[in-house]
Amino acid sequence: MCQMIGFRSQRLCPLHRLQIEKLRTWREHKQAGRGNEANTLLPEMLPLVNAIASGLGMTG
Repeated sequence: MCQMIGFRSQRLCPLHRLQIEKLRTWREHKQAGRGNEANTLLPEMLPLVNAIASGLGMTG
């Protein structure tokens, strides 16, 4: 079990970092009143959420 957690963690770290970067940018746009720019990031963020959930083996 511990080996699987390490295996998943190692491969999911780049996705987590990318998700944090995209979320940070999205929040900055929202706070600055650039809602249209924020909305253009959503199609990029949703596959990241799905990929991380799949990599973890759960969706919730």
